[in-house]
Amino acid sequence: MNYYSNPELARQFGVSRRTVTNWIEQTRQGRLGLELVRDGAYDYISKTPKNLLIMRGIVQQRRKFINKRSLKIATPRPKFYELFSDAQVIDLIYGIEKYREIPRQYNYFDEGASLWDKHTWRQYGDTAPNMVTQTIALLDANVGYIDWLFARHERINIVDIGPGNALPVKKLLAHLLESDRLGKYIAIDISQAMLAIAERNIRDWFGGAVAFEGHVRDISRDWLADVISELPADDGGSTANLCLLLGATLPNFRAPEVVLRNIVDSMGPGDYFAYTTGVDSAWGREQFHFSVDENTVQRLPPQYKLVMDLLGIEPSIYSTEMGFDERERSRYLRIRLKHPLTIEIKLSTGVRRVDLNKEETILLWRARHNTALEIGEQLNAGGLEPLLMSKTEGHDYLMVIADLQRGH
Repeated sequence: MNYYSNPELARQFGVSRRTVTNWIEQTRQGRLGLELVRDGAYDYISKTPKNLLIMRGIVQQRRKFINKRSLKIATPRPKFYELFSDAQVIDLIYGIEKYREIPRQYNYFDEGASLWDKHTWRQYGDTAPNMVTQTIALLDANVGYIDWLFARHERINIVDIGPGNALPVKKLLAHLLESDRLGKYIAIDISQAMLAIAERNIRDWFGGAVAFEGHVRDISRDWLADVISELPADDGGSTANLCLLLGATLPNFRAPEVVLRNIVDSMGPGDYFAYTTGVDSAWGREQFHFSVDENTVQRLPPQYKLVMDLLGIEPSIYSTEMGFDERERSRYLRIRLKHPLTIEIKLSTGVRRVDLNKEETILLWRARHNTALEIGEQLNAGGLEPLLMSKTEGHDYLMVIADLQRGH
């Protein structure tokens, strides 16, 4: 393209998308000298050296004249440094600095794990369809296909990637136990607290009948093959892995293709992959299942507020926004700053300051929307060959079972 997208400019210059929109409007009014390009019904800022110089100047001037009396300083709480490693702290800094977002996975630490557990149980009790109940329904509806797929194997290891509280796989584990075909249940999550909840539930439901393994990994970065491929050397192929990525996990990541490729590259040639997600629909674009208590609606749900609180960002300095971005086809939950903000984070090399302007946004959650065809294409591009695609009756939720592409 010969022009910048508005989100691209917002990330590059550390401003809000509304600010970029204002630049375009001011140019239309003759108040800025930017060069615009029209594509369809919209104007965009063209990719020229002149435009880059003008935008850099605008941003420098804006930062120079920030009203210091309205500037807020946030300093992380001691627990922030206890929970997150140095590498994770730097990742959080980069997430805010470069992309104006808090990576979703860090909200599952500590209290965030128990909040997610409560949230999952609330969804499980809902009468309206949601990702938890429909994932369970899709697994139940296709358990016969899973049995057929693994017919030549004596044992099936369930590798649950991002297991939450393990509730979605309860019935599948019970089925494999009853048929005496369950190998191990292997849970992979970035949060030790989340793994502890999953292990507790597995123990409560099945006693010692299910062999539980928990492994702390960041699926967006860490190598998983040492966990997924862990089969006995003398097994002779009688055990295979079913790798589960349930609950519409991929659409939450900034770079889902990287996450998917990491998982696929870690799978063995005889492994299978099962994925559940939502399908783009008018009904789905309106769904925001955030509360942990059906009788309470929080302004900013606590499971998405955790890192904000740990960073010392007070609720009084931001407002909460949620909606659907038509251009990115994505639901979002974000905050918008009412004041300029500096976050002062201690590193071993000194204090790192992250500067944010008034009206800038920080993304806390996203859910990209794709059609069934696009989901299949996404998995195929990631190195998988879809074998089965199954929708719920309302066409709003989808399950895909796949294996590795030949020659992968």
